[in-house]
Amino acid sequence: MAFTVNDGFDGSITEVEFAQLARLLGAPYAADGPDDCKVTVVAGADRTVQIAPGTIYGHGVRSVNDAPITVQLPVIASGTRWDLIAARRDWQPPSGTCVAVSVQGTAQTTLPAGREAEPGVLDDQPLALVQVTAGQTLPTKVVDLRAWPSKVITAASLLAVPDAPLGAEVVIGGRRYRRVIDSTQNLVWEEVLDTNLTATQRWTWGAGAYSWQITGNGAWADPAGASKTIACRAGHEYDFSSVFTVSPANSGSSGPWRASLWVGNTMLREVWGRATSGHPSFPTTLRDTWKCPTTGDYVFKTRAARGAQQYIDNPFAAPFSTVVDLGLRP
Repeated sequence: MAFTVNDGFDGSITEVEFAQLARLLGAPYAADGPDDCKVTVVAGADRTVQIAPGTIYGHGVRSVNDAPITVQLPVIASGTRWDLIAARRDWQPPSGTCVAVSVQGTAQTTLPAGREAEPGVLDDQPLALVQVTAGQTLPTKVVDLRAWPSKVITAASLLAVPDAPLGAEVVIGGRRYRRVIDSTQNLVWEEVLDTNLTATQRWTWGAGAYSWQITGNGAWADPAGASKTIACRAGHEYDFSSVFTVSPANSGSSGPWRASLWVGNTMLREVWGRATSGHPSFPTTLRDTWKCPTTGDYVFKTRAARGAQQYIDNPFAAPFSTVVDLGLRP
């Protein structure tokens, strides 16, 4: 079954047609949106898939189908086989055509050798690989092979790119954002924290009380166990916004206390209050992030001090949560 609109073959196109074509330029093949020409299995039909309505682009030609296109795959006698579903463009005069086809493959998840690949003459734009299995009526797997015309753009605001396609990236200052699909299937911007970020770069201190006593008026004390060494990278910024909760015990006489989070000689966050019941703590956020000056191992630790009271037991119920590497920052 043929695609009903094809702009870019021999002949002329209108301003509107060229404007719609131009936004898809920048990739050999592209789909206009996340649902355009998506291939799905047709329930109740033998070895049949459906290409959703939509717009695709390939090698200078924009093709549109305004209704679903069904394709039935050949019978398989035994085992499994991966067939290609493609949009085949034929540039032969007088005007060129684009039709949906299946190209029989093998048991391997690869593009079949029979795929046409001569842009300007005859070319198959991959839409999906579909697995057929002997003895099964319905195709057993579908691998989406559509692509989107994603670009990396520098701008002052995300508002400068209101209709960006899936996968597009925008750099604003030292931050980068990527166009993704959220849980409600809408296109949204998501900040790219670090292209190399792994689970080992999200450091977590375990919950639980750290037991020690603070003695001596106003003296800083370093509790045993309430510290962690992190391998940090030069120029990377580390987020401490979810770190540092304090729960002082009501020990000793009434009096003030201070507790803080440090890296080296730099205080990152501070909490202060009174140890007696009915006197809540008051957090003082000095900063949410810290930028590493040079690559190396850094010790992050809690420190505490007391006022006119004998001691404070277990002032940290769960002093640490998670520290996140936000990636390279200018």
